[in-house]
Amino acid sequence: MPSPDAMGTAPWRARHGLLAVLLAAAAAPWLLWMLLFSTETYDERVHVNVGVVVWRQRNLSWDIVHPPGRAILAIPALLKRMPTPADPIDPLPGYGGEWTLRSARCVTLALFLLWSLLFARIVGHWFTPATGLLAQALILFSPTLTPHAVLATNDVLVTMVCFLLSAAALEWSRRESGRLALAVGLLGGIALLTKYTGLLWLGGMTVGMALWLGRRLAPPRARGAASRGAVAAQVLLMLGLAIVLPALVYDFDGLGQPLASFHVRHGLLQLVGKLLGWLPAPLPWPYWHGMDELLMSIQYRHTYFHGQWRHAAGFRPYFAMLLLAKPPLALHGMLLLALVAVVRQRAGPSLRAACFLVLPPLALLLYGTFGSGIQIGIRHMLPLFPLLFAAAAWGVLAFSRRAWRAVGLTLVLWFILLDLSLCPHQLGYFNPIVGGPAKAWRWFIDSNQDWGQGGRAAKRFIDEFGQEIDTDPVAGKTTGWVLVATNQLVGITPEQGEKFRWLRENFEPVDFIMPCYHLFHIPEDAWRNQTGDHRPRD
Repeated sequence: MPSPDAMGTAPWRARHGLLAVLLAAAAAPWLLWMLLFSTETYDERVHVNVGVVVWRQRNLSWDIVHPPGRAILAIPALLKRMPTPADPIDPLPGYGGEWTLRSARCVTLALFLLWSLLFARIVGHWFTPATGLLAQALILFSPTLTPHAVLATNDVLVTMVCFLLSAAALEWSRRESGRLALAVGLLGGIALLTKYTGLLWLGGMTVGMALWLGRRLAPPRARGAASRGAVAAQVLLMLGLAIVLPALVYDFDGLGQPLASFHVRHGLLQLVGKLLGWLPAPLPWPYWHGMDELLMSIQYRHTYFHGQWRHAAGFRPYFAMLLLAKPPLALHGMLLLALVAVVRQRAGPSLRAACFLVLPPLALLLYGTFGSGIQIGIRHMLPLFPLLFAAAAWGVLAFSRRAWRAVGLTLVLWFILLDLSLCPHQLGYFNPIVGGPAKAWRWFIDSNQDWGQGGRAAKRFIDEFGQEIDTDPVAGKTTGWVLVATNQLVGITPEQGEKFRWLRENFEPVDFIMPCYHLFHIPEDAWRNQTGDHRPRD
């Protein structure tokens, strides 16, 4: 595999840019359909309401568990003069909130489509223009990524920023210019302000930068390379901008004070304060406070995996299994082709590429594996996918023999057709590794499949079914047709899960309605001779 730092031999020309624009235009109607059809998810109104307060009142502590970068989603609401909400969970105004919600989603979608053009050009710069365009197609028609690109949340926002940050750092390591150092620093600050996931990504990249600089500054110096002093100045510029940008937003509150002076409650941050209490805080106090509040709020969260619950602890295989089960099998096939090509060519990523493209996602994945609290959805691992799609696109085109290329292009066609066939319900998709969408509830819940987005689909199904359907069945009483969502069926805590344990353990769904609804039929005689625990008659 040619390392991305080697750069492709074919230049990116105007016709390639035009093709990228046409690809984005072809995907836009499908994405817009998804945007309009999905009902409000659990987090969207909070992001919009908080954004309005941030812009109008500059109140960054109203809901501090997310950085204020999500305020960009509230710009259409401000233009429409949306009333200032009194609470983060206030209903959104405007035709039942539809206009406000959809306009906020359009911000995410517009940024995503523009970013896809940059993504195509960057990957084309790494490999070939054809690889860049193919990677863009995978991005635009991904049932794993695109459902979040039409929601008013910060998950795709941080995904886009993290990719651009790694790409800019990789390019800086090749050319070491002040302009690229400026871009890296600004993107680092934006990543910190978008979501705390950005801090993990930036931490991994900082380790990679240190490893690269250790190799880069060791003698002998390459001909034409910048002097050590120039490199040091550019690194300081990056760090300075990444620190100053959040500090500006938070009015430099607490910046530079000893870490020991910050009162935090979470054990991890307390440990940092004890070990490095003398260190001047590189980030403002409200940012640390937000991290502390977030970590405290997720510290004792329940995690569900493969029919089991854990309290205040995660499952080590959770994200590994989720990364296997959530994307289409076609993507796994393309990645397998890339692995075969790497073995055949006996070439892997260089140290430079590993430092800037491998360590950041690895840091995120390690935290998700060994930490707790974020094992609630694939959305926390979305920053990994742009790099996976770039590798998959390269794998498809890495072979010169027609038979291998035919296999790869068949996988691409399967991938895109699957996405189109699922529209607008891509968020509920799981591949056959866990039994598909219908049986995924035995493994995963929450935003992996049921994030509140399917209300309109459920209403349409009930209206067209032609028979009475109960959506809140009662053990020992309900008979006939029953329709429940995944989060109802399993619960999002063990206590909530007890409500429908009788339904899960005694009846099998007769049908599955995308994106997340399970149809049961309870016979008329099911409750005869029932026992005290409401078990149906054998």
